[in-house]
Amino acid sequence: MADLSSGGLLRGRVALVTGAGSGIGRSTCVAMAREGAGLVLADINESSAAETLSLVEAVPAPGPGPRPHHLVLRLDVTDEDGVDAALREVRRHFGQPADVLVNSAGIMGPMALLLDLDVKAMRDAYKINVEGTFLVMRAFARALKEAGRGGAVVNLSSVGKNACFPRRGHYAATKGAVSVLTQTASREWAPLGIRVNAVLPGLVDTPMTQNGAPPGVREEAVKAMASLGRMAQPEDRRGDRLPGVRPEQLHDRRRGPGVRRHLRRHLRTRASVSASASVSTSTSVSASLSTSVSASVSPSTSVSASMSASLSMSMSASLSTLMSVSASAGRVASARASPA
Repeated sequence: MADLSSGGLLRGRVALVTGAGSGIGRSTCVAMAREGAGLVLADINESSAAETLSLVEAVPAPGPGPRPHHLVLRLDVTDEDGVDAALREVRRHFGQPADVLVNSAGIMGPMALLLDLDVKAMRDAYKINVEGTFLVMRAFARALKEAGRGGAVVNLSSVGKNACFPRRGHYAATKGAVSVLTQTASREWAPLGIRVNAVLPGLVDTPMTQNGAPPGVREEAVKAMASLGRMAQPEDRRGDRLPGVRPEQLHDRRRGPGVRRHLRRHLRTRASVSASASVSTSTSVSASLSTSVSASVSPSTSVSASMSASLSMSMSASLSTLMSVSASAGRVASARASPA
């Protein structure tokens, strides 16, 4: 097992992060750099991604050996040809496709009641949050399939898809779509050795939430949603280390046809039972940060919101936690939303 004290759990792995120029995407890049990942920092604002790169390069090396190299890409996730070209560039640059994808790019859009909502706001949110997530996922999975490799996808949904947020109906609708897209991909791509999960953050203090609400509205939302009375920070940590993605926990199609037959048989079995019979892992974290994922066999874990703020989990830690579920090659981890 890897030495957690020295980091390096992602050494030799390539992680593609969209929306890397700010907020959760930026913090995720820094956290993964601490674990030795080679990063593709993708953002529509290339200068913001370059700023993130400067933070990443300032991270101490996670142990002996050469430092990983990184790549900054300008990426419009709604541009199908541009997305496909970006994934080809990743393979050319690193000599392999990305092992991990974190879909962090997204927008919140204007605040408006549904009766007053401009259809353009709905279309813009859907195009970036749903279509953009799909395009990057698809290109990522195609590259892995072509190379005969397994990997992991983590999409960003939101607790908003389970709750009624007045004036945010268009945003919540897109995040609900992301969750369903995640569940579908998790089942379709399991035989390929590609694990797909989603995290559902609550109120996180990012540029998107800072700019998406007028003064006073955010404060009221915090009172209503956050038991600790504050928003989560992208860089909040749980404990003194990041639960990383161990190399042996990424499914690998090269493990042989027996594993793939097991996965297909497992999927057929899951399809024959009702959704209510599934055993799900539900993790609820203080400071309004909530994640949900369903594994094949796993206990239910709950962290009380009344516990110390030191137990707050960062988004970056959540992402890596989800990617480390189902260490056995015979298990299939699929994203499922916990009930509201």
